[in-house]
Amino acid sequence: MAAGVIMKSFSLISVLSLIVAFLPASVQAKPVVADTSCTTGNATVVDASGVSVGFSRCIGRISGNDAARGGARMLGMLNDDDVFGDLDWVFAGKSDSGDFWADEGEDYGHWGIFAGLAPISGPFVVSFKHGNGFSAYFFDGVTSVKGGWFSLPVTRSNGRTNALSHASLFLAQTTTIPEPLSLALFGFGLMGLGVVQRRRLSR
Repeated sequence: MAAGVIMKSFSLISVLSLIVAFLPASVQAKPVVADTSCTTGNATVVDASGVSVGFSRCIGRISGNDAARGGARMLGMLNDDDVFGDLDWVFAGKSDSGDFWADEGEDYGHWGIFAGLAPISGPFVVSFKHGNGFSAYFFDGVTSVKGGWFSLPVTRSNGRTNALSHASLFLAQTTTIPEPLSLALFGFGLMGLGVVQRRRLSR
């Protein structure tokens, strides 16, 4: 009886070991902070070299609105839940507010920032609200991005897709010194110059 139990345990361990051995390295490593299974939707951008670049990670489709008031709810997911890592994020705007443009009313199309505005460099997230939910795509390691493509996931039982309501843009902050601290350092610098000037005049 004991031998049978040992054999069953050994067989189970062997099967589990084989499963782990054949998993991709990315799955065996520590879990990623966001679901990358957005297989029925897609987003790409065009970088400075003119090459189309795919997203690094994504979440969705999630029920609800992505950016109802000042970027909430997506902004909270980025800053509080760290769905795409421990970065500080700001809400850059929505397409239906005129902050940038997107092919609203379509299930496949373009989005982009307006001519004359500086291109995006560094980590950013673009989310797409469609139907009663949204999908968000994280891009990293890209420079001089002025827009890209999107295709929305199928959201209806008949295989059709809800059209884009709006797109939202979120940028990671890259400032190394907070503004109040930089102003304080500037003030101390002016004080130091004043002391040097007084010493020169007193000679």
